[in-house]
Amino acid sequence: VGLREGAEPREVGLREGAEPKEVGLREGYRQALDRLLRRAGQEDLDIEPGSDHCTGSHLPSHSDVHVSFLSKTRIQGPAFFLEDGKTAISLNEALMWAKVNPFSPLGTTSRINPF
Repeated sequence: VGLREGAEPREVGLREGAEPKEVGLREGYRQALDRLLRRAGQEDLDIEPGSDHCTGSHLPSHSDVHVSFLSKTRIQGPAFFLEDGKTAISLNEALMWAKVNPFSPLGTTSRINPF
């Protein structure tokens, strides 16, 4: 891997008693990323990446129109009401939010459980 135009080679991976090694900037990033991934290891997750869609989320909702607190769009399908009783998000958004953050998007430290 060559250097980008105008980039200087740099010394990477120096440890006590080690010889300096010049590598290109891109190769240095690749080596640093490889070291970081080896240290971090790999974790198997119980959840799959991607968006979630619950049954009925594309059906029309009843006559009450609710706007999602997260996406600011009209909620189509089932709504999930937050702890204040009037703020709503779609059930799809609630499921995706709860997968990565158990606390309410209102910032009140309340937990949500749309499962």
